[in-house]
Amino acid sequence: MRFITLPSTRPRERPASEMPSTFFIFADLSVRKAGEYRLEFNLMKVEADKLVPGASMPIIHTVASQVFKVVNAKDFDQVQPSTKLVRGLIERGAGFPLKLKKGTREGQRRKHHQDHKIETGSHEGSDDEDDGGGEE
Repeated sequence: MRFITLPSTRPRERPASEMPSTFFIFADLSVRKAGEYRLEFNLMKVEADKLVPGASMPIIHTVASQVFKVVNAKDFDQVQPSTKLVRGLIERGAGFPLKLKKGTREGQRRKHHQDHKIETGSHEGSDDEDDGGGEE
C-alpha cells in the first residue's frame, strides 16, 4: 500500500477536483472466481493509545465501490487505458505500472528490456533504471 498526500493549500485556491487528498493505492488485486464484485472501504480513526493486540476501532464511515467485473484469464481481451486519476497519481510518485497498450505495462516493458540486456550481455544505459536487485 502506498500513501500519496498532495500538497496542502487554502481551500478557495483550487476547484474541488484539485483539493489536497490522500489515496490508498491497491496496485494489484487478485480475485479467484469470475463474477461481479464490489469493494467495501471502512474509515476508522486509529488512536495510538488504543493500538493493542485484539483491540477494535470504531468504523466512522463505510462506502462501497461501483460494481466491477472479473473475467477468467482466457476470456480477457484487452487492457483498458489508464485513467486521468491513475496518470495523476503516477506523476506524484505512485508505485504501480502504467498501462501503455494491450497486454503491456510500463513495468513489464522495463523488465523485458533488462532481461534482454542480460541475454545479450549489453550493459549500456544500465544506470538509468534501477531494478532494485542490488549488486550480484
